Amino acid sequence: MRALIADSYNHILKRWSVFQGGLELVVYLIFIIPILGIMLYVNTVKLLKNIKAGRNTELQTGLGAALTGLVLFLFLILLIEINSYR
Repeated sequence: MRALIADSYNHILKRWSVFQGGLELVVYLIFIIPILGIMLYVNTVKLLKNIKAGRNTELQTGLGAALTGLVLFLFLILLIEINSYR
């Protein structure tokens, strides 16, 4: 059973040459970067609501900076991985 799963996984990777980087590349594309993007969007909306209400915005500012840095870092890693297989 394990060999069958591995064989079909390899067949899928060979069919789509962009995903030759392996499972971690697919995880970046499908899960990690979109989830961090959603978190960044929600944080931005919360920041704007706090600015409008005149409340403290330190937490949202720091979290936004960290999320932006993380999204950019993972996106650059993704680009490097994609280009290393060409």
